[in-house]
Amino acid sequence: MAEPSASFHVAGIVVQAQPAAAPEVRERIALLAGATVHATGPGGTLVVTLGSVGPQAILEQITLL
Repeated sequence: MAEPSASFHVAGIVVQAQPAAAPEVRERIALLAGATVHATGPGGTLVVTLGSVGPQAILEQITLL
């Protein structure tokens, strides 16, 4: 029987920033391990994915946001 593979957790979230602050928020999110900003809308909306080997790390990242 094969060994179970390590799991990887992914969360997709939408972050709402003040439009003027969106570029800085985008830069700060990009510094988080496992975080990717996929799109930024004109109203300060950012589409983000967070990935980690465990759900606790994702929850901690969301708390930072």
